[in-house]
Order: sequence, then C-alpha cells, then structure tokens
Amino acid sequence: DHIDLSTAKKVRNVEGSSVGHIVIFFPAGELNPNVESAMNDAFKNVDGDLFTNARVHSTFFWIPYIYRRNAMYIEGDVVKTRK
Repeated sequence: DHIDLSTAKKVRNVEGSSVGHIVIFFPAGELNPNVESAMNDAFKNVDGDLFTNARVHSTFFWIPYIYRRNAMYIEGDVVKTRK
C-alpha cells in the first residue's frame, strides 16, 4: 500500500524516552537505553507506527561509583501506516 505522508493524519510533537539508572552497581530501568525503546514508548501513547520529522538526543550523567543515568529521547510527528 502507498501512504502519502503529506496528506496522512499526523499526531504532532510526540515524545518518547528510554532511560537507565545504575545506583551503586544496581541497575534500574533499561540497562542500555536505545532509540527503538524510545520509539516504542512514544507509540504507546498515540495510535501510530512511523515517525516523521524526528529528533533524537541522548543524555548522560555520572557520579563515579554512586550513580549513573543514561537516556535516549525521541520527539517528532507520528503517522499510522498500518490498518
């Protein structure tokens, strides 16, 4: 099937994240945050399966031997291509 993205119904400014924490060697959340997990997080909130105009960024914060936070974020417009 052909989807015309210029006329397809879009949900704008959808955000998703994938976050992992390690507190004194004990992991919490995702061990290795990634874009796919961030996209799936965003798709849970809207009825869609394709990002357009997507922006991806990551953050990292670390206090040696005490705490680490690693995160991936995605934001953009979502379109539903599947029926």
